Amino acid sequence: MPKFTAVMDHVFAASPETIFHYFADHSQFMALLGAKGTRIKDGNDGHVNGLGSVRKITLPPPAFEETILTFKPNSLLEYTITKRGLVKNHWGRIEFHPTAEGGTRLHYTIVFDQKIPCTGGLIVKMLKGSFDKNVAKLKL
Repeated sequence: MPKFTAVMDHVFAASPETIFHYFADHSQFMALLGAKGTRIKDGNDGHVNGLGSVRKITLPPPAFEETILTFKPNSLLEYTITKRGLVKNHWGRIEFHPTAEGGTRLHYTIVFDQKIPCTGGLIVKMLKGSFDKNVAKLKL
């Protein structure tokens, strides 16, 4: 079981469809995390950013790749690092829950093991800080 967990929650006034569309788009998702990158393989389920799609992310080097494991429109995205990366045993899960007011509660969990000793806590702090800072800027 991975030793480090980053949990992020946010409530949006927009519908789950709108929020899912934003988070499922690789380029918008990478910008949200303060990263640059590109989709290098289209999904195999009829959605370019869907199941099996691969994105290459260049935070600070080295670049790494993530593959979409679950793509359930308007409700769930899951992904994992499949090439390189500064962590191991990585799994990301983004859940989209409708609110009574017509908005969306987003619940985002990332779990991983550190590759380099003493870096796990710092990575969690960086992930949460970047998410919180950038999600506050979204106009959805």
